[in-house]
Amino acid sequence: DQPLVFGYYVNCDPASLVSLRFNLSRLTHLIPEWMTLQNGKGDLSDEADPTVVKIAHDANLPILVQVNNFRDGWQAADLHTALNSAAARANLIDNIYSNIVEHKFAGVSIDFEQLSKRDRPKLVTFMEELRAKLKPAGFLIAQSVPSDDTVAYDLKALAALDDYIIPMVYDRSEERRVGKECRSR
Repeated sequence: DQPLVFGYYVNCDPASLVSLRFNLSRLTHLIPEWMTLQNGKGDLSDEADPTVVKIAHDANLPILVQVNNFRDGWQAADLHTALNSAAARANLIDNIYSNIVEHKFAGVSIDFEQLSKRDRPKLVTFMEELRAKLKPAGFLIAQSVPSDDTVAYDLKALAALDDYIIPMVYDRSEERRVGKECRSR
């Protein structure tokens, strides 16, 4: 069995494209940071890069588009509002599905951070509803989760719903300059 190798891509760092081209043959999946929760209604931004989509498609590299809640900082309040409204969850799921279909992605990678412990069951509900929409169409679901927060994140329940769980085990004590520039945009 070939190990899974997820490559992350960001539009804001020119080195990201260079790294993608250099490491293309080593990757099994590409996770570009292209969709951001815009509000508590479930609206998404779409910053897909057609050049990167073509590179990945030409290499038969599956794209799992990342959906996160980082917009000038982690937007925990918008995430809370979206997760706690059935209409907002449905809108968010429809937006994810539409973008996957439009760009011919292989699926999605959810990266919702700074989840409140009160939203733990609602994140599971969201992932159940997302799975119900995406799996019949054959799309993959990955999810980044903090490896040290079992209070807000029900890791066992999420693992049962996701195709891939990606533990976040990085050290944030000293961020690279480029990382800070990307996150400030």
